[in-house]
Amino acid sequence: MKHKIPDESSWGEYHTDLDVAAAHSMFAGKTNEEMQKEFKKNIIERCSDIRWMPIVPFQYYIFGLKHYIDSGDFSDFNKPDAASCFIELVLDKLNESPEYLDSIILELMPTLKYIAENQDWFEADIDIYGDFKALLEK
Repeated sequence: MKHKIPDESSWGEYHTDLDVAAAHSMFAGKTNEEMQKEFKKNIIERCSDIRWMPIVPFQYYIFGLKHYIDSGDFSDFNKPDAASCFIELVLDKLNESPEYLDSIILELMPTLKYIAENQDWFEADIDIYGDFKALLEK
C-alpha cells in the first residue's frame, strides 16, 4: 500500500479534466484519515472522485475508502451505497484499467469478500444493488 500522500505532480494535468479537477479539489494534500468524514458525508460522490484519479492518487485513496468500509462507521442511509460503490469501483477498474490494481488487489480482497459475504448486513437489497457474491465472482 502507498502510505505517502500523493504529491502535486502525481495528479498530472488535472485542470484539463473536470472529473480529475473535482477529485483533486476534494482530496489533494489530505490524508486518508482526514477523508473519512468526507466518505461519511457523501460516499457516492467520493467514490466517483476516486474513480477519476490518476493511478498514484487512486492507489493511495482507495485505501482510505477501504478503511471507511472496514470501519463500519456509516450514516444510516449510506450503508448499502458504501458497499456497492466500493465493489463496483474495484470491478470497473479491473475491467477498464487493471494496472491501477495490479499491485494492490490482494490487499483489497478481504474487504471485497466481506462485502460479498455480508450483503444482508449492508442492507443492500439484491433487487436494487445486484448480487455482491455474483459480482465478486466475475
